[in-house]
Amino acid sequence: MTQLLVYMFRTLGEQSEVSLTWLHALNDPRLAHAIDHILDDPGALHSVESLADVACMSRSAFSKHFHDAFSRSPMALVNHVRLERPAKMLNTGQASIEQIANRVGFSSRSHFSRAFKKHTGISPASYHQ
Repeated sequence: MTQLLVYMFRTLGEQSEVSLTWLHALNDPRLAHAIDHILDDPGALHSVESLADVACMSRSAFSKHFHDAFSRSPMALVNHVRLERPAKMLNTGQASIEQIANRVGFSSRSHFSRAFKKHTGISPASYHQ
């Protein structure tokens, strides 16, 4: 599914009437591979170094290309994904808040709850209901 979305975004990025600059970044397979890696497992122990390795780039080159393409750091995107994915998981009610926190890479429920509330404006427990 992720590969299909990346393909669709690459196709959109190639169309001249599309003005979403981040779509053009997906034309760089190195960055696309790093994004794929983040989306496949947001709970993994991602670091700029590990993502640069996935992209087959040096840490500094990867950071620069990533920031130029997405106007944010690689870790800012990782954190964004780690906080957006739980919202979907909380809606299903199939896992506890602690289980969800662990799946998306938070070491504790309290750390996750503070970050989630800061990101969404509502606590996971309130969102879950």
